[in-house]
Amino acid sequence: MISTKLMPPVTVCIGWQALVGPAAGSTRDQRIGLLCAIGALASWTAFTVGNARCLARLQHVSAHDWNLLIGVAAGAQSVLLIPLALAIDTTHHAIDAWARFGAVVLGIAVLASIVGNALWNRMSRLLPLTLVGQMILFETVFALIYGLLWERRLPTLLETAALVFVILSVLCCLAAHRRPVPIEPGA
Repeated sequence: MISTKLMPPVTVCIGWQALVGPAAGSTRDQRIGLLCAIGALASWTAFTVGNARCLARLQHVSAHDWNLLIGVAAGAQSVLLIPLALAIDTTHHAIDAWARFGAVVLGIAVLASIVGNALWNRMSRLLPLTLVGQMILFETVFALIYGLLWERRLPTLLETAALVFVILSVLCCLAAHRRPVPIEPGA
């Protein structure tokens, strides 16, 4: 859904730095990480398209109700994963660590899941699908910003270029969707 004119520069900027730049881990780990990133992008794109189509078909279900249904399903799935998580990680954690973990989970559940999904679902009903797909790119932008803040550093030249290309692709899509302003006769 990225503008086809901007896709090659974005891919080159992101892929080149990931595969050729100095590695924190092994080359194998870098390639697995890149495949995971591609998989994440594909799954989010599939969710965007599927979610918009479901919302269009289910006119009798409000975006708010749909949001709560998705939240309940995600919550149920995460509860089902608790035994697996506890079986994999057998380290002991202090009570204050569990409390902090619970507070973070609750904050994410309320802010990201309920509020974020409500806004996303409302947007999915108001915008055309080709424009809704572009909005997922802002997750990439904010993930980069959060990562840079976490690492307390400025973006590299390639990261900056990729960020600019991603933003330009969304702007190109917005321009393509802009309704033409009628020209008044005699103007």
